[in-house]
Amino acid sequence: MLRTRRLLAAALIVLPAALTACGGNPLAGLTGGGDCPGISKPVASGPGSFDGGDGKTTTQKGPLQLDGKGCDGTIPDTNSADNWTFEAKANETIIISVDAKGDSDPDLTVIDPNGDVFDANDDSGIGNSTSSLLNTTLDSDGVYTLRVDAYTPGGYTITVKSGTPEP
Repeated sequence: MLRTRRLLAAALIVLPAALTACGGNPLAGLTGGGDCPGISKPVASGPGSFDGGDGKTTTQKGPLQLDGKGCDGTIPDTNSADNWTFEAKANETIIISVDAKGDSDPDLTVIDPNGDVFDANDDSGIGNSTSSLLNTTLDSDGVYTLRVDAYTPGGYTITVKSGTPEP
């Protein structure tokens, strides 16, 4: 499973690298992190929740807005994960960035409104090879979950923006 996730992440490096090579900055318009209002509680298993099925202790964080404003999080150990949510429409293109702080190495998984893994990314951020970056078009209306765990625990800033990368 870990090997599969790493291979998928390696394949997803091409898009940000291509955008940068063409003079585009996929992170243009995204702003730094801060504390975000909302909830922070353990996630219960069952319908309507996504605990990852990986045995990690999952904390539900506040909902994210598609405005490019970052929210800070911390993964205290490799047995923990944070779930962030946002609402979007089918065919909407979004940019998701999980910027590593210090020596941390966060991993990103996107869960669709049906609870299925929609996309994943690891180690493809611009400037910091342990950050995660996704530019993806969503396939259905509803609430998506962004699951952040870490190969190396520590802090991160998560950002979601609607639209295509700016040149």
